[in-house]
Amino acid sequence: MLRHRALLVFRSEEFCYCGPGCPEEAGAYERGHDDDQHDEPWSLAPFMAKACNGSLPPRMSSAVHSGESPTHGRSVRSLETCPQQDSGYARQMAPHVIEIPQWVELASTVRGSKEPVMIGPTESRWNTRTPEGPGALHLRRESVSTVVAEAWGPGADWMMAQAPKLLGSDDDLSGFEPPSGKLADRWRAHPFLLSRTDRLWDSLVGGVLGQKVQAKNAYKSLRQIGHRFGEAAPGPHGGRVLPSPEQFAELGYADLHPVGVERKRAEILLRVAREMSRLHNLEERSPTEVRARLERIRGIGPWTSAMVTATALGDPDAVPVGDYHIPNTIAWHLAGEERGDDQRMLELLEPWQGHRWRVVRLAKSSGSAPKRGPKLSLTGDGLHMERRRR
Repeated sequence: MLRHRALLVFRSEEFCYCGPGCPEEAGAYERGHDDDQHDEPWSLAPFMAKACNGSLPPRMSSAVHSGESPTHGRSVRSLETCPQQDSGYARQMAPHVIEIPQWVELASTVRGSKEPVMIGPTESRWNTRTPEGPGALHLRRESVSTVVAEAWGPGADWMMAQAPKLLGSDDDLSGFEPPSGKLADRWRAHPFLLSRTDRLWDSLVGGVLGQKVQAKNAYKSLRQIGHRFGEAAPGPHGGRVLPSPEQFAELGYADLHPVGVERKRAEILLRVAREMSRLHNLEERSPTEVRARLERIRGIGPWTSAMVTATALGDPDAVPVGDYHIPNTIAWHLAGEERGDDQRMLELLEPWQGHRWRVVRLAKSSGSAPKRGPKLSLTGDGLHMERRRR
């Protein structure tokens, strides 16, 4: 099985490497010139041709993505890539250089989509099941205005095309002004764009698992589901991909109990898995339409549907009504009130109609309201309560 890999060290040097099975693997790297030290332009093509056994690859589009919004624009450039000789997990897309606004904080932008994993302030990974099959994406910020994206697996093309959206290319900040005071300070220190994954199934699994339990327990169950029932992600970075809705629908409550999912949430997950075939292309509709359709599924309410549209669609106006903490957090930051209910939260967020999820995220990242009353158990989710020592 051949493995082709082309890497770009931004503004420094380019090289191509054919991995195990390549006749040239004994001479691991063919290096180019430093752009800052040579005036004559040069091409990566000769090195790629050598690595591809003399077959010069077709040129990929030099601008696979370009978008403009009233506030910012961004584009993507790509290297040439070897003809793909294998469509399995070894398949790798040549790295793309994605241009982003200099002021954007990568960690806050990508982390808001929930599924991708931040592995440092300038680096993140994302494994998911695309329409073409499992895929893995790696993002690395190379400079204040560029991010290098690499993708692996049958879904590599889809992952690479989705990368700009994960970095907020579809977000529109027009008309947004952060609330004054602490939230405005937070925005100036950690500005972000809203990313979108367009993976409705992933967001639904995460949303249902997060119902009425602490985030720590929900994340733990999500990881265990991937390890028990999913499959290994393609590429060199490891990780797991969630089982498909069809695979998930074959499970039962007894299968989910050991991963910390009680009967109620298990039944909702199984119901959603069986309903996914009827939600084809729902991501292409507006967030309002998506929320209305999802809430027709028994067990999916306003909180879950809002969390799904916020992460899967980058919905800037999602408001998770029914949350245990968010109403208090909003009341505290916008009105100085220690406690608030859903109605009070909606009243306070009204001036930011169209950008309410952005304000919610700012408030959540700026600290919670003063805590009162008994604390929730860190391990108690109805299944794994700590026993008292006698």
